[in-house]
Amino acid sequence: MFSYLESVDRYLLLCLNQTHHAVWDAFFYGITHEVWGCLFYAWPLYSMAKKLDRKSFWLGIVALLGLLLLTDQVTSGLVKPGVRRLRPCCDPNLQQWVHVVGTYRGSYGFFSAHAANGFGVATFLFLVLRAYGPSGYLPLGWAALVSYGRVYGGVHYPLDVVCGALSGLVCGWLIYRGYDRWVLHKS
Repeated sequence: MFSYLESVDRYLLLCLNQTHHAVWDAFFYGITHEVWGCLFYAWPLYSMAKKLDRKSFWLGIVALLGLLLLTDQVTSGLVKPGVRRLRPCCDPNLQQWVHVVGTYRGSYGFFSAHAANGFGVATFLFLVLRAYGPSGYLPLGWAALVSYGRVYGGVHYPLDVVCGALSGLVCGWLIYRGYDRWVLHKS
């Protein structure tokens, strides 16, 4: 069963990775860098600042920082060193067919910290902002785009991204539940 799943994962990677073009290469290389993510999240954070009182906003920022620490430690500190699955761009059996966009550190890719961080933050912001209009949905689209960019760039298999996204969704939901309980609905 695992070998079948692995072969499907490789097949999907090669299908998605081989659609490269110089314009898309530049685009996906750019969006997977943290600078653009920080700029993109400015709008939802601004919305959060406008909708919440000062204390709730700043405690939300603290919750987001804690969330990023959690998702990053789960992926890079626990799962990647434990599983030790090579990135497609580092796999000697696959390197010759993978189109790599940019340069990346680290040999291991399961599961994607970009996907976990992105979907963690997106889930938290969505849950906080969902009652206030569409600004809560934007981070979910951004996280999906960045996650796809990791496969497009040849540094993650689709399963790396899916598992990272699921991890981020769970972590984001857990942090939101605590934030909602102790900050937003504090009696």
